[in-house]
Amino acid sequence: MPHVIVGVWQGIVDEVRLTKDEEKAKEIEQKICKEFEVSFEEKEREEYYEKNAEPNEVYHFTVREDFTVEEE
Repeated sequence: MPHVIVGVWQGIVDEVRLTKDEEKAKEIEQKICKEFEVSFEEKEREEYYEKNAEPNEVYHFTVREDFTVEEE
């Protein structure tokens, strides 16, 4: 299943990565978390988001297998 990892730096989407490999997705997420100074651990990340008015954010989504990107 495809994974999309999104890094938001000071309110702006700064990095979007896509991979079909779950382990690679975790590596990418950890790397972005480190670069954006966001905890990789879910509980610590949620606490960070709650304490900061405009936190840097990292999101990891999975998308359906037949997901395609169409240019408009």
